[in-house]
Amino acid sequence: MEISTILRQNNLKVTPKRKVIFEELHLCEQALSPRELYEKLLDRGQQVDLVSVYRNLDKFAQIGLVHKFQDGRCVVSSLASKNSNSLRVLVKCFLCGQSHETLASPTEDKSLEMVLQSYSQPVKELRSVVLEGRCEKC
Repeated sequence: MEISTILRQNNLKVTPKRKVIFEELHLCEQALSPRELYEKLLDRGQQVDLVSVYRNLDKFAQIGLVHKFQDGRCVVSSLASKNSNSLRVLVKCFLCGQSHETLASPTEDKSLEMVLQSYSQPVKELRSVVLEGRCEKC
């Protein structure tokens, strides 16, 4: 799907900066920090400021186009274009940064249900879960 279409479907104005930021992140197979993304854009000759990268990544994360990890790194959600009430589970290798996303149902998956029940605060709506581990290649 074209980047402009993805942005429009998510009610975002298509600007040249927003388009190249999302496109570069979309091309990467691993999570990038805003600074790493900014440097990749500069290497490609794109004139984008670091503040724009941060703002756009925050916006993308708010609407579910990207996953944002605790360390600030982001990766494009491969399932963002799918309208699903299922839980998005992102599994990320903590060594190489490779990630894989899948859908799960908390009501059908007993391990997820146990985690939710053990949480001290009631969870009204759970959209995504990030699991970090080591991939087979590492």
